[in-house]
Amino acid sequence: MIATDSNVLARLLIDVSPAGDALRDAVRRAIGSGDQLCLPAPCIGEFWRVVTWDKNPERVSPAVAYAFLSDWISRNALLLPGPRYWSTLAALIAAQTPSTLGIFDYQIAAVRIEHAVDAIWTFDSRFPRSPRLSLVDPLAL
Repeated sequence: MIATDSNVLARLLIDVSPAGDALRDAVRRAIGSGDQLCLPAPCIGEFWRVVTWDKNPERVSPAVAYAFLSDWISRNALLLPGPRYWSTLAALIAAQTPSTLGIFDYQIAAVRIEHAVDAIWTFDSRFPRSPRLSLVDPLAL
């Protein structure tokens, strides 16, 4: 199972460059090879904030963001925080304290760890590191 970070979803939605096309191809290849993609629930808020933000020159309307998320979640698993969420998140925070918006990545990592997901596709070089967390740039595949 491969978790998708919100920055991957944002690129899938708004990037019309060759890199966006390459990302869409990577998603098709992963699904075609039998990988299951999933979305950690904290990515929803982070994705929404980025793609609908009025300071984002490529922003989309809330209706477009909602339609994209609804379609993605209908075809891929949504990972919800479970009973070990707080203890997992607390351990990540204790190991390397996030600042400001970095907490979103820690929440995403905690849900991913709790559900024992193999890897997370992300473009974020500051994503929290953990021995149980394999970070993958999907454009490097």
